[in-house]
Amino acid sequence: RYSKQTDAGGITHFRSGMSHEEGQLIPNLLRYIQPWEAEFTDSQRVWAEYAMKRQEAMVQNRRLTLEDLEESWDRGVPRINTLFARDRHTLAYDKGWRIRIDFKKYQYARSDPFWWTHQRHDGKLWNLNNYRTDMIQALGGVEGILEHTLFRGTYFPTWEGLFWEKACFAEDTILLTSTGIPKYAIDFRQNDQFLGDDGSPRNILHIVYGFDYLYTILFQIHEKDPLVVTGNHILCLLPVQKGTLTLNKTRKEYSVYVFVNGSVSKRIFSYDILRTNGSSMNKTNHSKNVDKVLYFADRKSARIAANAILCRMEMNIQVIEITVEEYLSLPVGVRDCLCMYQNVSGGTCITPCFIKSVTRNTQLQRYIGFLVDGNQRFLRSDLLVVHNSGFEESMKFKKLTNAQR
Repeated sequence: RYSKQTDAGGITHFRSGMSHEEGQLIPNLLRYIQPWEAEFTDSQRVWAEYAMKRQEAMVQNRRLTLEDLEESWDRGVPRINTLFARDRHTLAYDKGWRIRIDFKKYQYARSDPFWWTHQRHDGKLWNLNNYRTDMIQALGGVEGILEHTLFRGTYFPTWEGLFWEKACFAEDTILLTSTGIPKYAIDFRQNDQFLGDDGSPRNILHIVYGFDYLYTILFQIHEKDPLVVTGNHILCLLPVQKGTLTLNKTRKEYSVYVFVNGSVSKRIFSYDILRTNGSSMNKTNHSKNVDKVLYFADRKSARIAANAILCRMEMNIQVIEITVEEYLSLPVGVRDCLCMYQNVSGGTCITPCFIKSVTRNTQLQRYIGFLVDGNQRFLRSDLLVVHNSGFEESMKFKKLTNAQR
């Protein structure tokens, strides 16, 4: 229906999932690159505006900020943003660099049409982000591209399981069947059943095998067998207190970690005077798990505010699901507040299992991963609650990396 037949009897290409009109052209690269004549004209205007803004700032006895130069940040030859580059003071001593680049044509045989430009001196003279976005849209979007390329090559009927996250167990891990019989992970097959953490069965929908550098989790109870899993395996943890307070003297900040709604949230109370009074350009970027950053004039005020937040929090006992690597990224004091647990008598009795250490093995080991239904939690042979491996149930909700695009 969508493909066209050639004279030789074959077809041109798959067009399943394509929603654009017949004969629609892909974007032309030349539309996204400004001609040199327009670049030079625009550069004169941008640098003239910069000189005026700089003079106004000097009269007002203040510094230029990112907001002042936001419209012209990526314009001009050289780009305005080169004035704020980290190595701008070093490059100021690099005199005569264009002449040296010109003489390089006598040293290198290959042709360089942009011989008179330099990435660090002139900045990035073209930005193709809009071209990439428009090209993906013209080809039907990420889903449309996969629909008529990857799906047709792999025969995947749905998005489920298309990308495997490698969150798995070691093959000699002993798990419980739905009837309570211990069994090695390598011996389970699709459509078998695990014993869930609530006593009900968990159906195995899919299994995957592979090799990776696994992590060994040791427990404070010496009699308990270690848990060997991949680095992005999901741990089921319970908080033993409502939160904790940590101090980072180097960054001059207190961090309050609280356990709310099955996640670890972080609030920062900074007493760094430079960051408190500075502009938005010199404030430190914090990680995505930081809920809020508050700034204080001194250390005592920051500590009082942090303790007040911690005292107001209520104890919230909900299972926290984070990967092994995310667990290791937490401070030691925060990790001590979390523990794995055993589920006895179908969830009516819970026994905490505190983690002693987590180490990465130096040799490749075989792993095995499962996709199960329900709440994706089931039991090891010693009733330790473990989690379903990291299948992406729907690629429609997955943020693709550049490599996957």
